[in-house]
Amino acid sequence: MVNKTKYILLAANALLFATLSFGQDVRKTVFVEGAYRPEVQAADKYGNMPSISDTARLAPVINYSVIPSQLQTRYTIKPIKPAKLVGSSIDELYKSHLKLGLGNYTTPLAEYSIHNLRSKEYAVGAYVFHRSSHTKLQLADSNKVPAGYGKNRVNVYGKKFYNKVNVEGDIFLKTDKYRYYGYNTILATDTNLEQRDIRQYYTQVGGKAEVYSTDPDPKAFHYKIGIGGSYFGDDYQNRENHLHLPLMAGFNVSSFRLDMEGAYNLFSTKFDTAGPVQKHVAQLHPSFKKSGGQWDVKLGLNLFYTMADKAAFHIFPDALLKFKVIPSAMNASVGVSGKLEVNSLAGIAAENPFIAPGLEVGDTKHKIIGFAGLDGILSKNSGYKLSVSFNSLDNVYFFVNDTSSILQNQFVVRTDKMELVKFSGETWYSPYSFLDFYLKASYSSFNLTFEEHPWHVPAVAMSFTTSYNFKEKIFASFDIINYGKRYAYNWQDESNPVELPAIWDLNLRLEYKYSDVLSGFVDVYNLLSKKYYFWNQYPTQKINFLAGFTYKF
Repeated sequence: MVNKTKYILLAANALLFATLSFGQDVRKTVFVEGAYRPEVQAADKYGNMPSISDTARLAPVINYSVIPSQLQTRYTIKPIKPAKLVGSSIDELYKSHLKLGLGNYTTPLAEYSIHNLRSKEYAVGAYVFHRSSHTKLQLADSNKVPAGYGKNRVNVYGKKFYNKVNVEGDIFLKTDKYRYYGYNTILATDTNLEQRDIRQYYTQVGGKAEVYSTDPDPKAFHYKIGIGGSYFGDDYQNRENHLHLPLMAGFNVSSFRLDMEGAYNLFSTKFDTAGPVQKHVAQLHPSFKKSGGQWDVKLGLNLFYTMADKAAFHIFPDALLKFKVIPSAMNASVGVSGKLEVNSLAGIAAENPFIAPGLEVGDTKHKIIGFAGLDGILSKNSGYKLSVSFNSLDNVYFFVNDTSSILQNQFVVRTDKMELVKFSGETWYSPYSFLDFYLKASYSSFNLTFEEHPWHVPAVAMSFTTSYNFKEKIFASFDIINYGKRYAYNWQDESNPVELPAIWDLNLRLEYKYSDVLSGFVDVYNLLSKKYYFWNQYPTQKINFLAGFTYKF
């Protein structure tokens, strides 16, 4: 009864709800919010699907036999054509080379060389050179004086190749003719100078012979022994004989390399105003070297023993460390060294041909030389080299005009102590195989004890060279050479030195190759046609050119 009553009430409520629903506006929407809750819960599954399992197993039996038979293969050999090896062509050699030219200022040029062709047994040859100028130059007083020069060279050489040993030797002859044309135009009154009155003539003849090892193994025992000598004289009866005996031996000691270099020099000099003087100089240079994967180190000493008026012994360090900062791109080096620079009459005359005859210069002592540098490549077509050095010197010499004569057209030296700091750099650039550029520059700082300036020595020096090759037919090169301003000692007013202007020297060389054996050339020097003074009172030639040809046969 209770259940029936409940059902009746539910039916009445449903009827009432339906009646009310129809009475509402049908356009309204009713949303019922609430979480869904299923009334039937998940049922659990009992049992598995039926499966069939066969317990009877049958193992198949296979019987087989091998019947041997030969497989018939047929083939034929096809020959391979031989490969053609084409090697690089070897340039043809000619036994002789001749070069002749002529320029303004009456400047003839002749150069000739002759040698044997390619040989694995020996090499012999000879070389002859002549260049001279026959002209007059105008000085500051408008007077024209003979200022010609002449250079001659003769050299005969030979070399014999043995198994890991070479024997070679050569003899040479050098003659140089100059004029003392650069007189003091302010003080000199007699300017009627004749060539024979101002002529200086240098002659040097000598030779050497050496035996040395050529084993390519860097760990092998290497050696060199030789003998050499020369005679040097001028037009004023000054003579110098020089005997030179070099010696070298190198071998491995454990993981180090020991190199022993030495030399003995005997200078026998006779001046027109003094008797003969002998100077003995013995040098010994031992050094230990060791190389690693990225570095190289050297430790050694530089020993000198000299005996002239009195005996003296000098010891200098010699150490070097080189290492790779960036492999194949940048290398660095740092070191310290020292040396004794032996000044001979022949060497001084080669540096300044206008020296007073029989000039004696004592040896220069480089007490300590410290240096550091970087070098490497910027690209496959360019590279560089930078360095800085410090040098402490004793008895360094500078050329000054000699006042013992009214002309003052010869040079003597003034010596001093000096500390020199030098910065230098080089760079090269080859954008193409036919075009090259090269630049080198340096700046020096001088700290002198007594002298006001390093006479005739510039603080700035620079050179630039570019070369061009057009299809192996036309060759051209252009140079710019610069020396900064310099000072010359003024005997009349020591507080007012003579200032020598900076030098800008431009040179151009052209060559046209007509064939493999014949070519023509034109060389032009001092394109700016300026009158420069390398040495005080000695003007150089203005623009000058040289034209000629070369021939091989």
